[in-house]
Amino acid sequence: GDFVPMTKDSCMMLAGPPLLRTKMGIETTLEELGSARKHVEQSGMGDLLVVDDKECIAKIKEFLSYLPNNCQEDPPLRTTRDNPERRCENLMTIVPSDLRFAYNIKNVITSIVDDGEHFEMQPAFAQNVVTSLAHMNSRAVGIIANQPAFMSGTLDVKACQKISRFINFCDCYGIALIFLQDIPGFYPGPQSELDGIIRWSTRLLYEIGHTTVPRLTVMLRKAFGLAHYGMNSLGMEPDLLVAWPVASFSAISPDDAVQIMFGKELAKAEDPEQRKQALIDEFEAKTTIAPAAEAAFVDDVIDPRDTRKVLIKALEMAKKRRQGHAFKR
Repeated sequence: GDFVPMTKDSCMMLAGPPLLRTKMGIETTLEELGSARKHVEQSGMGDLLVVDDKECIAKIKEFLSYLPNNCQEDPPLRTTRDNPERRCENLMTIVPSDLRFAYNIKNVITSIVDDGEHFEMQPAFAQNVVTSLAHMNSRAVGIIANQPAFMSGTLDVKACQKISRFINFCDCYGIALIFLQDIPGFYPGPQSELDGIIRWSTRLLYEIGHTTVPRLTVMLRKAFGLAHYGMNSLGMEPDLLVAWPVASFSAISPDDAVQIMFGKELAKAEDPEQRKQALIDEFEAKTTIAPAAEAAFVDDVIDPRDTRKVLIKALEMAKKRRQGHAFKR
């Protein structure tokens, strides 16, 4: 389904405890098998955990307010008094310039969207990314953002699944996509490989490449490794790719690069930490956004306070990539 809210006492499963006991000899409970919390937080089958039917209906109405009546219509406009030229002064303090420090990306989203309102999809699942419906100058948009406050905003299997589904959903209903990129990389490790990170990361790239709606990207800070392609970066032909002055564009993070390239030298150094920091500073100086901008890897380097204004102007100019929506998606 497009949206699956679950009341806190509900359950969902293919086979209940009696069948498992009889056919497989497994003793379990409804809650252990498929409680609402498990599906909302772990499996991703549920989109939102609600208290009761009243809240459930209210959330469904809120969700539907962003959508057209069918996939052949444009999303409805929402009246707002929020100035499209408004500068987002608080962005200067929300996002630390030091790439090592985390922050809550939801505060950035609240700052740039109309009236500070957005409807988050699957907020408890794959919390390393945020997927939200919002409005920009009355127009419905889908926002996809890395969440540095959780797993550093890396993309693991669940994050790739979450983003892919959201892209597909927005493309079906003609909702333009905005990517807020602060990506340190894909989440590595043996378990990640066994979970299929290669398959799901390429599925994410497939979904991005097949969209028919405008795709805009703001590079807030990190754009490291191949994962930045999964956030609609260079190579995915975004309709707009702009960066903040503190953004860093590199094949690998400065810290990891120094460890790999100068590991032996650091082991022999009189003061390894001091030498390591000096090398990191040198590497960071070479991975600022300036060289990328000079090479036209980004369309522009913008003042963070102008992010809302820049996105709204780009949305007004952007057109569908193909005529009509993707009816069969």
